[in-house]
Amino acid sequence: MQLDESNTVMHAACLLHHNEEDILERLEEDPSLAFEVNRVKELPLHYAAMDKQGVSSNVLKKLLEINPDGVKNAN
Repeated sequence: MQLDESNTVMHAACLLHHNEEDILERLEEDPSLAFEVNRVKELPLHYAAMDKQGVSSNVLKKLLEINPDGVKNAN
């Protein structure tokens, strides 16, 4: 995975392993971030789940809580 200009702030935060508290705070402030797709229709959830290092389980849970249908998005 790599960053490109179509990735959102939340894609980048998940990919680059930003601080868990910062990610959760941003999602609380703006839950719509969990629904934004990049040019290849990937959600931040995809980045959180695909990365071998991964984000914290709390971030993954929050993304799923906000956008449970995100698991149905093919990427």
